Amino acid sequence: MCSNQEKSFQLRKSGYDIHLNWQQNSSTTITVVWETTPSTTGSTVKYGPDLNYSQIATGTTDNQGTNGLIHIVEIIGLSAGTTYHYICGDDAGGWSTDLTFMTAPENPGDFVFCAMGDSRDNPSELNKIVSKANEANPMFTVFTGDLCHSDNSTDYDTWFSIWEQLGDHSPIVPALGNHEFNAINYLHRFALPNNERWYSFNYSNMHIIVLSTQLDSYSQGTAQYTWFVHDLTAATNDSAHPWKIVNFHNPPYNVGGHGGDSSVQNTLSPLISQYKVDLVFNGHNHYYERTYPLKGGGATPTVTDTNLHYYKNPDGVIYATTGSCGAPLYDVGSAYYLAVAVKNYQFAKISVFTNNSLHMETFLDDGTTRIDDFWIEKNETPNQPPHPPTITGPANGKIKVATQYNFTTTDPDGDEVSYFIDWGDHTNSSWIGPYSSGDLITQPHTWSKKGSYTIKAKAKDSKGAESDWGALQVTMPLSYEPPQFRFLEWLFERFPHAFPILRYTLDFN
Repeated sequence: MCSNQEKSFQLRKSGYDIHLNWQQNSSTTITVVWETTPSTTGSTVKYGPDLNYSQIATGTTDNQGTNGLIHIVEIIGLSAGTTYHYICGDDAGGWSTDLTFMTAPENPGDFVFCAMGDSRDNPSELNKIVSKANEANPMFTVFTGDLCHSDNSTDYDTWFSIWEQLGDHSPIVPALGNHEFNAINYLHRFALPNNERWYSFNYSNMHIIVLSTQLDSYSQGTAQYTWFVHDLTAATNDSAHPWKIVNFHNPPYNVGGHGGDSSVQNTLSPLISQYKVDLVFNGHNHYYERTYPLKGGGATPTVTDTNLHYYKNPDGVIYATTGSCGAPLYDVGSAYYLAVAVKNYQFAKISVFTNNSLHMETFLDDGTTRIDDFWIEKNETPNQPPHPPTITGPANGKIKVATQYNFTTTDPDGDEVSYFIDWGDHTNSSWIGPYSSGDLITQPHTWSKKGSYTIKAKAKDSKGAESDWGALQVTMPLSYEPPQFRFLEWLFERFPHAFPILRYTLDFN
């Protein structure tokens, strides 16, 4: 961060509060927002790939600032995955020192973002956390609301003077909280997509949705609810952005402080579960609480995985309350759905990788003490069971003589397979193998009695997934007995309860 003394603007007491937003495509646009004294009337950004600042963008001026003007300039037509240098201001009032920003990549790439919220009226604590978050080099930061204690320009000047150390090169993605009140200053200071109260955008392989749960209605049939369903539907059908993240102020599943919001539980959580959102960030409660993956909504969602640190293709959404970067702390609680609960100031660092994994780490305000971490691996093709085995061999044979049968199957994932063979005469092979997928194996069997039998076989892969049964009908009508044995066999069948000693001696059972 450049100190205020290093800037060539005419300086206001609290600095220039430069920060970045997105209003459109994160790969090709950026919006620069800053405040100046009234002498800097021009809203101009000079920018380019180097210090020549070969391009110019102009914007609008807003007089909502406490001691000056707020300038908003959107830059469009940028190249994806590119670092740009920029300065903002005008010739009359002066120009900022050199600053940089980086556009989102056109194709998915590894990246880091941060999450935090509820700074309120504690600038000292906010400064600690923002400085440590800045060291993580986030591409953007999700803020869960309640930036300031009250919605007045002086508080916002103070807040942005602290945020500038991160915000002048890394965009902020804010949500409205209850302490934004009527949101007048919030809406003047931020330049966001859609109506700025609820909005969404893409970054790399991630879709980020921001809702307004304190100042705007989200019940069924409202504009926000309808928009949310439409946006979730489009995101679910967008294979280029498999990660879905949602940010809003009121947490549905918390214990302690304000607790969980029943309206969110019953209205938003069912949608979040239905459309398979991966991660939700909340604030409002001034602590850190993080759930296990939860499925469904209402007061008692289903926990789908109780592992603390690793979730592979989780069938549920994780809610993380990161509402403690300055506001007075609340006591935490416990519940069946909570994985971690810590009463302390903190922020989250989230690393997203191109192998479809995500790692979230939560740190105290020293930036080194980690209080929680977990991995999500998703979009890996689920393990498929082997195909039902194919059985080949003679359709009939002789009793008391071994007959050879062949078994083969393939596994969609190429895993090794084992076989379980039921010979149809109350005997089986138990599990045999493993064998390579596609191998042909041969197994003999001897039937002791004439009759029709169904040979059944199933396969199991190395991960334990079992196939359906394959089957083959066989008949064993023949034997090696001489004619007198055939006569005895006829006799024993004709008189089933006669000659028990002879039956036993000749093993006619």
